[in-house]
Amino acid sequence: MPMTNLNSETEAERDERLNRIASRILLLSRSSISINMRYMDPAVFALIPYPGAISLSTDGKYLYYDPEYLISEYRKEKTTMTRDYMHVLLHCIFQHNFIHKAMDKPYWDLACDIAVENLINQQNLPCFQSERQNRQTKYLIKLGFKPEDLTAEKLYRYFKDNGYSEEHVKRMRDAFYADDHEIWYSEDNGDGDSEGGEPDPDKDPKNNNNRRQQQEMQDGGKPLEDNQRKQQEKQWRDISRKIQVDMETMSKEAGEEQGGMLLELQELHRERYDYTQFLRKFAVMGEELAVNDDEFDNIYYTYGLELYGDLPLIEPLEYREVKRIRDFVIAIDTSASTSGDLTQRFLQKTFNVLKSSETFFTKVNIYVVQADVAVTSVTQIKDIEDVDKIVAGLELKGKGGTDFRPVFQYVNELVKEQKFNRLKGIIYFTDGYGPFPQSRPKYDSAFVFIRREHEDPQVPPWAIKVVLDEEEL
Repeated sequence: MPMTNLNSETEAERDERLNRIASRILLLSRSSISINMRYMDPAVFALIPYPGAISLSTDGKYLYYDPEYLISEYRKEKTTMTRDYMHVLLHCIFQHNFIHKAMDKPYWDLACDIAVENLINQQNLPCFQSERQNRQTKYLIKLGFKPEDLTAEKLYRYFKDNGYSEEHVKRMRDAFYADDHEIWYSEDNGDGDSEGGEPDPDKDPKNNNNRRQQQEMQDGGKPLEDNQRKQQEKQWRDISRKIQVDMETMSKEAGEEQGGMLLELQELHRERYDYTQFLRKFAVMGEELAVNDDEFDNIYYTYGLELYGDLPLIEPLEYREVKRIRDFVIAIDTSASTSGDLTQRFLQKTFNVLKSSETFFTKVNIYVVQADVAVTSVTQIKDIEDVDKIVAGLELKGKGGTDFRPVFQYVNELVKEQKFNRLKGIIYFTDGYGPFPQSRPKYDSAFVFIRREHEDPQVPPWAIKVVLDEEEL
């Protein structure tokens, strides 16, 4: 076979040759991840490769890459592109490229890169070994985080709170850099050319031999719109959940090295609660003084006015039945292990909901019970208008151990004494460490916890468990 004379190549022939080589490198990288991490299969082939002038980037649909860049990096270190491809996939799996509008770009870019590089390092696989790890070590040591705490969200808050300089951020990012993030922040994901946005349909991605993928690229031509972004975000959320399920069912095969990634996936997909909606579970039917538009017949009303002048045939009802909260108990764990600041914020959050006329009746019967190993304080609220005064004057009492039983015994006594018209439930804010009642009470019971990394507080089968982030208070 005659050797190709590179000097006589046309630009088109050179591009085609580079595309072929880069395509093979990319295929090797994908295959390497798939072979070593079978649970990554849903993600590995989800991105559509598209060559262009950008080094490496993704909008969640296409993988943009510069063939010369891929080849150059592969020559330096054969594992680099496998590691970089995994880096890009993890951004998509953890939704980093979809969470950006409210973020300070330099801090968010650095936090995301450190988070995914840390997860790659934890895999301890030969296909990811790279000289890059040595450059990262000194920065990771200085940060002082435990490996399991290196999430993008925590790192971002840390950088913001400590006011990292632009120069410091840039220096750190050089050690963790693998892909370009500019496309994340573009309102339309680019201008429609190969450097961003959806690929130009007039350009033929010669590195892609899959006809279905080729057709999908050629059907493009417009930047990703909002509905397309949402579709991509949903697709990656589904892929992420599938990977989590596969990791959980293959946990023995995955080994301890994958534990950090599994924990982060579980955290990513844990159910978030709307606290106001959660409180609505404790609502009951009652009458409220207001015009009931649903049961008011406008036809008879207007007909009477027309027939008799100022005498309607039917008057609107002056009351309506609504589903709101009247009888309620809020219990506060004031033991030493529960933060006073968080407790105050929880109370403020709860009272803010109390003041919402859409959730509670104006006249209420709410008990705020403080307790550690015994009931230490009881405050009764009868009118929503009293909430602000009560919040301002409320003093937390306690700081002993934690025992949930005294509060339930106290509430049971109130029920026996008919202090409630219809007690729907009790909500208990706590750290979760204490003995629970052995039997189920006659009313609904919910325990609210503040999320702590890698802790899963346990409650009895009859209780409702709600876990909130500090930011939700």
